[in-house]
Amino acid sequence: MILINDMNSIKQKLVLFFLWGTANFIDLAAMSYWESKDIRTKGVDPDLVGQFESLTYQFSTPTYKTPLPFHARFPKPALIENNQKYPVDNNRIYITGYSMGGYVTWSMIARYPDLFAAASPICGCGDPTTVSKFVYLPF
Repeated sequence: MILINDMNSIKQKLVLFFLWGTANFIDLAAMSYWESKDIRTKGVDPDLVGQFESLTYQFSTPTYKTPLPFHARFPKPALIENNQKYPVDNNRIYITGYSMGGYVTWSMIARYPDLFAAASPICGCGDPTTVSKFVYLPF
């Protein structure tokens, strides 16, 4: 009797795992579809979107150990002719972020106060004891 219950429990877990995986796959496909549709409905040139580098990262959280995908687009500046470097003005590097990105913005300016020309954290918290490191930084 115990063996049958254990088998049923394993089957239930496998079915739930399959359903969870399927739901996540459908969710990612739907997000990709809506992103594509949103680009078209706003009249944005698809070739322009192609100039943005697509970035995909896997990350885990302390409470959720299974890696999660993170998708973003990164606007790459035009390359300087005859040179494979980006034309970045090191005196004009700005940082911003919303929510958790706001938290990262505060963290980054505390860790690297001389790297950024200005910061714009939005809806994020920071450590007030680090303010003395970046009091000169425009917000």
